[in-house]
Amino acid sequence: KHYFKDSAGVDIEPLVQGSSRGHDHGHDHGDGADAEWIGIFEMKDTSHTWIMQKVNGAYADQTMKLVFIPTDVADKAHMEEKEATGKALIAGSCAVREAGTTMTPASGGSCFDLHVNALWESTWSIATIDIKALVILAQHVPTEFEYNRHYLKDSAGTDIEPAAQESMSGHASHDHGGSAENDSHAGH
Repeated sequence: KHYFKDSAGVDIEPLVQGSSRGHDHGHDHGDGADAEWIGIFEMKDTSHTWIMQKVNGAYADQTMKLVFIPTDVADKAHMEEKEATGKALIAGSCAVREAGTTMTPASGGSCFDLHVNALWESTWSIATIDIKALVILAQHVPTEFEYNRHYLKDSAGTDIEPAAQESMSGHASHDHGGSAENDSHAGH
C-alpha cells in the first residue's frame, strides 16, 4: 500500500526520490537504525504529543526510533549543529516506550524506541518543561504514520510544524514552512 494518495485514492509519486544503500519507499521498514528525517521545533508548551497512526489499515512499521535533543533556538543552524549527536544516539541503545507512556528528553539528548499498540492510533507524551526548541531525528519519515492527524501536537491539540527539516539517507523531502510550496496537511 502506498504512503501518499490523493482524494480519489490514486497514488501520488514524488517528483524526486533519492536512494541510499538500496533504501527507498518500497522498503519494509525493517531493522535499519539510520535516521530518515530530521526536524527542529519551537516548544512553547510544557507537554507535547507524538502521534503515529495506521494508514490504509496498517502502521508503516511497528516501531520507530526517535531522538530528542533540546536546544535554545528553533532554526536550521541549530538543527544541523545537533545532527551528528542525533545520528550517534539513534545508532546506539534506545529506551523502549510503549504507546501511552511519557518521554522526557535529557539535556544532552535522548533516544526512544517507540512501540505502537493495536489501535488505529498510538500516542506518547513528551515532557517539554523548560525546553525552548527540540531537534528530532526519526528512523522513519513521520508523515508515513499520518492518516488524519499531524504527528506532533501541543497540549491544546494544535499542530506543531517544524521550523526547519531535512530528509536524510537520500529520502525525498517536502517543506512544511511558510513558503509558496507549503504542504498544508489538509485534514489534521
